[in-house]
Amino acid sequence: MTDTNDNPPLWSAPTYSFDIPEDTSPEHAVGTLKATDRDKDLNGHVTYSILSDWGDDVFSLNPETGIFTLTNTLDYESVQHYIFVVQAQDMGVPSLSSTTTVYLNVVDLNDNARKIPF
Repeated sequence: MTDTNDNPPLWSAPTYSFDIPEDTSPEHAVGTLKATDRDKDLNGHVTYSILSDWGDDVFSLNPETGIFTLTNTLDYESVQHYIFVVQAQDMGVPSLSSTTTVYLNVVDLNDNARKIPF
């Protein structure tokens, strides 16, 4: 008997939020997402993808592990927050999926000289 693909992936949290100091080096893992699927075999195998493309030049998401990695430098004075919609999708036919929101917050390190008003 084969498993029917009747369960979508379920996220371990309704949303995710990660704080990243602005001096974090590229290639640093900044957070992990986790979704599980109660189906068996391919019907329960979950992959991850970013649905929006803004900020994908700064972060990457491993489709198999759900690990977000910094791929570029950060500057709090330019961008304070990155918000992604991420999809977890199973390998069943038809495929089932679910989404979550991921907040990546850049933490300011006061690396700019203070401006003194004249």
